[in-house]
Amino acid sequence: MGSLEEILAGFPLKERWVYLDNAATSLKHERVIRAVERALREFGVNVGRSAHPPGEEATRAFERARETVASFLGVDPRCLAFTFNATASIHAVLCSLDLGKGDKVVTTALEHHSNLSPWLRFSEVLGFDVEIVGFDPETGTVDLSELESAVDDRTRVVAITHESNALGSLQPVEEVLRLAEEAGAYVLLDAAQSMGALDHDFSRYHFVVAPGHKALLGPHGTGLLYVREDVLEELEPRLLGGGSTKRVEGSSVVPSEPPHAFESGTPNLPGVIGLAEGVRILEEVGLRRVERRVRRLTDRVLEGLLDLDGVEVLCPEARRATIVSFVVDGRDPDEVSRELGERGICVRSGTHCATLVFERLGLRGCVRASLAFYNEGEEVKEFLRAMEGITRRGASS
Repeated sequence: MGSLEEILAGFPLKERWVYLDNAATSLKHERVIRAVERALREFGVNVGRSAHPPGEEATRAFERARETVASFLGVDPRCLAFTFNATASIHAVLCSLDLGKGDKVVTTALEHHSNLSPWLRFSEVLGFDVEIVGFDPETGTVDLSELESAVDDRTRVVAITHESNALGSLQPVEEVLRLAEEAGAYVLLDAAQSMGALDHDFSRYHFVVAPGHKALLGPHGTGLLYVREDVLEELEPRLLGGGSTKRVEGSSVVPSEPPHAFESGTPNLPGVIGLAEGVRILEEVGLRRVERRVRRLTDRVLEGLLDLDGVEVLCPEARRATIVSFVVDGRDPDEVSRELGERGICVRSGTHCATLVFERLGLRGCVRASLAFYNEGEEVKEFLRAMEGITRRGASS
C-alpha cells in the first residue's frame, strides 16, 4: 500500500498533460496496466469454460475481481455483473424487462444518449411510451414537479443520471427513488460519472450501471450492472449466449443464475482484473478522501472561471462534484479546446452525447473541464492561466 503521493505518481500520462477530461475516461495507473499485462501473461484464457489449470485460475481471478468490486460498493457479489460498458448494462436491463403496450418509461432531457436512445428506439418496437422530463437551466436539476406528474401507475422504469455528464449537475436521486417506489416503478441509475468519485450508497437502487474506465480507474471495455437482490427474480434475461445460458432443453432456453445470466459471451478478463486493481487503489486512498479532493478541485475551477470576463459557466447554481461546463463569448467550443490542447491541457468540447441538453439551452455545445482525485492544485492554476490568456486575447481582437 503506497502513500497518496506515490499513488498520484503512478499515472504516467500526468507527466505529459494537464488532464481535465476525466468525464470521458480516467488516466490508467501503472498498477492497473501491470494487472492487465499479468492477466494476459499468466492466465490469458477463457473464463468458466475449462477444467485445465489456467482456465481454473482465470475463473478464480474473475470471481475474486467480482468480490473486490462488490465489497467496494457494499453489495452482494451475486447482484453484480460485469459488462463491457454502461451502455451494455442499460441494454441488459431493457432486454430483461417485459415492457410493452400500456407501460411507460420516464427519463430526463439531461441524459447521455446511452440512457435515452435505447428507451426511445425500443419503444418504437415494443410499444411502450417514453416521457422525457425537463430541467432547470440555472441548477441543471431535473424538474421534480414535472417528474412527479410523469410518474404514474403505468410507469415501469425511471431512468436517470446521477451526475450529468454534460452539465456536471448532481440530481436529487434519493427523492427520485422515493417517488418511483411509491408508484411501484424501478429506478435505473446511470452512475457513469459518480461511481468511484462520490461516496454514495448505490445498493438502494433497483438498477445501477457504470463503466469501469472512468472514476473506477479500470481499463476501457469494462462495465458494471448492479441489480438489487429483490429485483433479480423479477427479471427475464434475454441477452443470451455462452455463459448466460445454462442449457437448452428442446426449444426452450434455461438461463444461468445471476450474475452470470447477464454475462453473455467471452468476458473481458484482463479488463476486469485491471478494474479490480483500480478499485483497490480507490480503497487505499479512501472514497471519502477521493470525494473531498475532487470537490475541492472542482470548486477551484468553478470559482476561477466565474471570475473571468467573457466566460459563461453553464448552470452556475448547480450542485456539482467533478464537472464544470462553460462557453467563451465569441469563440467556438472546439476552438477553445484545441487552443488549450496546444498548451498541454486536455478538456472536452461539443455536445457530449447529450444533444437534448443543448437543444433546451439553445447552445451548439460547450467546453467541459472534468476533474479526478489525482489532479492537483497546480494543474488547476495552469488551466485557469491558460483560460485567462484565451479570454484576454479574445477581448482584444
